[in-house]
Amino acid sequence: MASLTSAPQNLSNNAKDAGLDHEYVALNTLFTDQSAEIAADTGWRGMFISKDCSNPEAAIKAVLFLTSKEDNGYNMLWGKEGEDWNWNEDKTEAILNWTTAESDLMEQRQFLWGWLGHDGISNNMQYGNTPANREALEWVGKIIERNPVLGKVMNQMDTESEEFIIYQNLLELNKLHANKIMLASSEEEALKLYDEMIQNADDLGGQRLNEWANTLYLDMKIEYEKVRHIGEEGWLKEEQLN
Repeated sequence: MASLTSAPQNLSNNAKDAGLDHEYVALNTLFTDQSAEIAADTGWRGMFISKDCSNPEAAIKAVLFLTSKEDNGYNMLWGKEGEDWNWNEDKTEAILNWTTAESDLMEQRQFLWGWLGHDGISNNMQYGNTPANREALEWVGKIIERNPVLGKVMNQMDTESEEFIIYQNLLELNKLHANKIMLASSEEEALKLYDEMIQNADDLGGQRLNEWANTLYLDMKIEYEKVRHIGEEGWLKEEQLN
């Protein structure tokens, strides 16, 4: 089964959970001017220096040192180059001479990816582990539209609240029905299944959740617009701090 996604394995897992015997592969040739993907996440693994930091200059220097790829960044990720790892031919992937089990990283409270050292190369090793997946990631990057305010609204839910319960039920509803819609034998059947899913969403309290989210969205959107461009120029260069 072909899918317009950069993460076909996720869809394959969802299909299995829904009782469907289908395997997905990334398919990028269906790209059109109408193709779109909305990302509502607020980001992850962000690293910040607090506004009340006693020595922000030293903190920035420390971060620059830890993330400097030219001097030590990749060695901090994977070990000593030439001994623990080597580059592939075009330097887009590190070939590791060890495995997580061999070095027992979890016991040492270390991580294979390196929380401070993520970039296109280390991300590519994790997510773009096949040519098809790498192509899909590049394709999705061209059409994605990000709105982290939506994710921030969802993060306001108390895990004991009725809104949170509704939200979790809707996630499960989408997980089980999306595959059936995509695998429908005809457009008519797909539309029928979609309408059924929307009706089920309403029955689960979808409209109530939407009304609750609307009470927060506009104010959060205004606050987001005030800060969204901060940091666009990237990290300060080390020479600017000397």
